[in-house]
This record gives sequence, structure tokens and C-alpha cells, in this order.
Amino acid sequence: MDRDERLIRSILRQRESRGRPLWARQETLVIAIGGVLLIAVLAVVRASFEHAADEPAAAQRTVAALPTAIKPAAATEPPPAAGARQDGVATPGAVRPSRYVVQAGDTVQSIAERHGIHADTLIAVNDLEDADLLQPGAELEVPPTDGRIYVVAAGESLREIAARYDLDLAVLIRTNDVRDPDHIAVGLRLFIPAMRSGT
Repeated sequence: MDRDERLIRSILRQRESRGRPLWARQETLVIAIGGVLLIAVLAVVRASFEHAADEPAAAQRTVAALPTAIKPAAATEPPPAAGARQDGVATPGAVRPSRYVVQAGDTVQSIAERHGIHADTLIAVNDLEDADLLQPGAELEVPPTDGRIYVVAAGESLREIAARYDLDLAVLIRTNDVRDPDHIAVGLRLFIPAMRSGT
């Protein structure tokens, strides 16, 4: 094919394209743009589905990465209330004596009655030699329950003392706020809460 023939064919092709209606050329352009937009929309939809599928795994990774202190705590049973033992036998809780300042006209009996304990308990706890000589302004320790004072002798252990009074060892330790149950000093005054009549 010589040069003139190629030139003629090129001119004919140009005339043919010019002869196509304008709407046909615009339709081709619209189809091309629509195809590009459709591909873009499909890409966005796919990305959003992938992100949604990753969210549960990401949430699990986030929870796993949390420090133990702020992770949801497992349900635990509440500690036993004071006055109840695991075996169901009632025992007194820790005894924390309150302080009472003697007022004019007070007697050991009136103070004990006001606090719901026996006068003997108040006398024993405060080591009162003469219960009739209360001085206004003096401070008394008032336990929340009746009991007695026991002075530790040489060679005794808390376990032995608790067994002697049929008292739970843990209660005896809590009642007297004993820091080292294995080493108690001779002469230590222990409050023994009344467990039953005759103790």
C-alpha cells in the first residue's frame, strides 16, 4: 500500500467519524464515565464491608490489651457478714471498742445499760478497781458486746486460748487486732467476747 492510498483511507475514516451523530459520541462518553463511577462505588462498598467484618476482632484485641485493673471484674461472692462463719455457726465479728467520756452523774451501771452491755464487762475492760469512783472527764472503752478480759500467761498461744473459750481463732485475732498471731506477749490483755452463758 503506497503513501497516497494510506492518506485516502485516513481521510475516509475521519469523514466517517464526523458522520456519526453527536448523541452517539456523547453516549459513549457517558458509558465510560458511568463505568468509572460504578467501579469507585463498588470499591467503597467493599472497603466498608471489610471494615465492618474487622470490628469484632479489633474490639476483642482492644479488650485483651486493657490493663487488668480496668477489665470487667468477674462476679465474686460477697464476703461473709460479721457474725457469720462459713459453717453457719454464728460468731461475733471484730470487736472495736468505742470511747466514752464520763459525764457528771454517770455510773458504771448507767453507762453499761446505755450501751447494752453488762456492768461487769465495762469494769473488766477498763480494769476499774472501784466502779463507784468514776471521775467526770475520764475516758472508758466500751465494747459493743459482752465479754471478759484474759491476760496472756507464759507459754500460751492464741489457738489454745481460743479453744479454751470455744471461740473461733479468727474472731479472737480480729477482736483484738493481733498483728502477729504466732507471737503474743506475756501479759497481753485480750478481750474474749461472750459466746454463750457461762463464758
